Amino acid sequence: MDEACAAQRIETKERNDTAQSHSLSGIQYSDSFARAERYFVDPRDDSPDDAALWEQLFRLAYELDGGVPGSSELVGTLRGMRAVGARLERAGPSYRIVPGPDLDPAEFAHLRRQWLDPRRARIARLLAKLPLPPSPPAA
Repeated sequence: MDEACAAQRIETKERNDTAQSHSLSGIQYSDSFARAERYFVDPRDDSPDDAALWEQLFRLAYELDGGVPGSSELVGTLRGMRAVGARLERAGPSYRIVPGPDLDPAEFAHLRRQWLDPRRARIARLLAKLPLPPSPPAA
């Protein structure tokens, strides 16, 4: 077998291995989907009150960046901010990213300028898509 045929067989096998599906509780998940799922998990386990919102934000960012595992710089940016202690806070009809109690406000300001500000428009669109909690009933 010549080198070109061998290289093509290896490439085909790698592509097939990547595309293989795994069954989990009767649901089929592709390998790429399984790899993507870990991007959606909140990296902080000490702040459950906004964990579900962060996970939704990661999913929205992943979709906005094209849905390719490992290629979403926006998800990486948001996960990094969350990992260092950022929180989501309701701000009118949307949310905003703010420092949590264990993130120094000066450090947060530096990180915001470096990581969030250059992506401000995309992040604002994502934050506006997060579901708001139901309004309290009128008295």
